Formats: sequence, C-alpha cells, structure tokens
Amino acid sequence: MEALKLSNYRELDQYACTEFFATGFDNTKLHIVSWMPKAIPRAIIMLVHGSGDHILRYDHWARFFNDERIGFVGLDIRGHGKSGGKRGHGTLYDVFKDIDLLINYAKVKYPNIPRILYGQSMGGNLVMSYVIAKKPNINGLVSTSPWLRLINPPSNFFRKVSKLLAKLTPSIALSNGLNSKNLTDDELVIKSYENDPLVHDKISPQLLLEVLETGDSLLQNRHRFNVPLLVLHGTHDKIASWRACAEFSKYTSKNTCFKSWEGGYHELHNDYDKEEVFGYITNWIDQLPFSRHIN
Repeated sequence: MEALKLSNYRELDQYACTEFFATGFDNTKLHIVSWMPKAIPRAIIMLVHGSGDHILRYDHWARFFNDERIGFVGLDIRGHGKSGGKRGHGTLYDVFKDIDLLINYAKVKYPNIPRILYGQSMGGNLVMSYVIAKKPNINGLVSTSPWLRLINPPSNFFRKVSKLLAKLTPSIALSNGLNSKNLTDDELVIKSYENDPLVHDKISPQLLLEVLETGDSLLQNRHRFNVPLLVLHGTHDKIASWRACAEFSKYTSKNTCFKSWEGGYHELHNDYDKEEVFGYITNWIDQLPFSRHIN
C-alpha cells in the first residue's frame, strides 16, 4: 500500500464511502473514492468516468452494487473532479498510468477478489483501449455508452486545427460540446449536473485527438479482446453512436455481450429504468467464470 502514496484518507458520511488521494506516476494528485459492502465483497468494480465528469456522481450507482455485495471504486482521472492537472487535459499515456494505479489499488487492498474494469462514455473508450494495450489481470470489462464514434463528429477542418493546436499548445482548453439535456431522461439529474461545481466542459486538443483515434482503432482491432466484455448502449443516445457499438460487437470475440438498450440515453445509470440496467449488469457478472485464482 505504501507504494501507492495514499493521503488525506477520510470517511465521507454523506456518501457512506471513503475518499482519499493517491500520488500518480508524475506526482499528480489523484482523487479516489471507494464504496464497499459490510461483508467481504464477491467482486470489485473499478470505474473510469467520461469527459468532464467525476466519480462522486456515481454514488447512487455504487450503492446499488454494494447491495449485491460488490465493491465499487473509482477515481477522477487527471484534469477532472478533485484530481490535479489542467482541466480536461491528459495524454493517453498519462490516463493509462492512472488506470494502472486504480487497478493496483484494488489488487493490493482486496487481493484474490475478482476485478471488473468499467468505463462510461469517454471512459468506455479508455478502458477498452487500455485492455487491448496493457492486457491487465482482470476478470471482466463493462463499457456503457462508449465513445467509439460521436453522433456529431468533428469536421476534417476542426481535426486539422486540433492537430495544429496539439503541437503548439496541447493542453489548451476546448469545449467538449456536451449538451447536458442529452445525458438522461431524468430532469433532476440534468439539473444536478448543471449545478455541480466539479463538472466541467473542457477537453484539450491532445486528449480529444487521442480519444478520436482510439475509437477508430477499437473498431479495427475488436478481435483482440481476451477478457469477457459487456457493452451496453442506448438507442436514444445523442452523444455517442450506439450503431458504432453494434458494429464493434458484431465482429468481436465470442466473449463479448452487446445489449442495445431501447430508448436509453447516454447515461444509462441515470435513466428512469436504471434498475433494469443494473440488473442486466449484475446478471452478467454472476455468469463470469470467477473460479480461477486471481492475485
């Protein structure tokens, strides 16, 4: 645990969870939150959020899993939430190192308990790319509304300008163009999102280009997944393309399960039928081959 350089460890009564900070590979302070059931968890979910988002927005989702004796831990990736770094900026290398830290924390804190990596939106893209590149020792991967292709992708001109900016000022803040009305069908969640001081709409040209490129790469390298993968995507998603997910899943590994969620918006975990989404994920987890030893 000392190698993780944890600090400011404290209980958050209002969230019924634990919050602390870890030091990243380049001394960036990374905000981590852990929700654990009272009994020994039967599995650990490790969540990576999307662009402009932060981990504390998943408090209700974590509690759902805790009720099923599944632990839940996530971090604010650099440039997001309470973590350090310029808002919305980080290279793919940097973010992969952050995910390394998250997985290592779960491995050290809860050894021999099955680990499931989980990504939402941009985080879905990141965890899928991470698994192909790093081949981590995990038992499963969940990706909800992954950013493989955007509904309104940047024009070729915008891409060229972004490439120029990435060379000259790679961390300059651009708007991610996200419309909060497209997140969910729950107006209360939208209002909370719009008033959340930890939410931002920033993304750097370097991170934007790298995520766009990894989305294209995932569609070309879908056959390279070596772990069970669950992909969920709502048909009413106006941010990330569910058709791209369907295309990806059609020709990927036999270990991939794709569920097209009829009428679902971008944040399935915040839609009115989130309990059904939760049930689908937990049923999938229950069918994973957890019998093999994991250290």
